[in-house]
Amino acid sequence: SKAMHFFIDNSLPALYYKHLKVDNVSSNLDFSKPVLSLEVVCKETDSHSDSFQQRIKRLNLCQIRKLDIRCKSKDSVVQYIDVREMLLKNINKKTLEDFGMDYCSLKT
Repeated sequence: SKAMHFFIDNSLPALYYKHLKVDNVSSNLDFSKPVLSLEVVCKETDSHSDSFQQRIKRLNLCQIRKLDIRCKSKDSVVQYIDVREMLLKNINKKTLEDFGMDYCSLKT
């Protein structure tokens, strides 16, 4: 029913991250909430690159359905590769239904 769908859809943010976009400056993340859809955006590399990866690693990805990893600049290629490798090692591939990588900005 529409009422049940509306209730579930409105209750979901309290229980899960339906879609979470994370980049170098993301903060105020609730690491206990499972993430259903994750978009990771690697921007310019900075001194916080390690903390960026650590924040991503702490996310609850046990129920992830969709993962997108994006590289926004040539300066962040190393970070993009590191994040991609770390995520591919740590995500639950049994629940993953959609996987995308966008590095079109790397074209010469």
